[in-house]
Amino acid sequence: MLTNIKIRPIKSAVAITVILIAAIFIISGCGGGGSGPGMPSGSGNATVTGRIIDGSTAVVYPANISVNGISLGSNQSDGRFSFTGVQTGTLTVSKLGYISTTKSVNPGDNNLGDIRIDISDGSDPGGNATVIGRITDGNPSTIYDHPANISVNGSSGTNNLDGTFNFTGVLTGPGTLTVSKKGYFDYSMPVDLKSGDNNLGEIMITFDYETVPGQPEFCSECHSDM
Repeated sequence: MLTNIKIRPIKSAVAITVILIAAIFIISGCGGGGSGPGMPSGSGNATVTGRIIDGSTAVVYPANISVNGISLGSNQSDGRFSFTGVQTGTLTVSKLGYISTTKSVNPGDNNLGDIRIDISDGSDPGGNATVIGRITDGNPSTIYDHPANISVNGSSGTNNLDGTFNFTGVLTGPGTLTVSKKGYFDYSMPVDLKSGDNNLGEIMITFDYETVPGQPEFCSECHSDM
């Protein structure tokens, strides 16, 4: 008889289906475990690790590391570095006062071991300008344990832990100073460098809040209290 038909199993099946659809939607909305704030930008399939030293096997820090002209950041105080999600191509290690060196980056893991960069022997006359300044974000409690990458008139380097920088042997004349740091918007300013000291004062860089979703006020990589 029709009065004996039970519909509870049908309701249960519908409920299970709804739950499964919702779960799939939530998982897909989380981004599937993409790159976090500690990962370099890019969609490459290579990992690079190594240590940067000089001719006497002493650690060189901080040095700038880039792949195909795109900066990945700098090495750690022990000379070591490790970056994932890197494009294949050419890795370049550079530091003001040193001769740059390159390594090939292939798909997969690239353990480059000790990478030696030598102090410039003076064969490149460079410039005779000194550029001085301080990188800040306006927060006096910020710890600069992840230096910013600074370039001006063909010279490049990073700031010290207190935000200050002092580059010597920079080319004189007009040009552009650029500052880049993970978790911040890139900054640039025109300069006209003269022979001798050029004190640029404090250079303010601004947070890119979107680099840390759900944390609109702080970048967890750049602040010690996160």
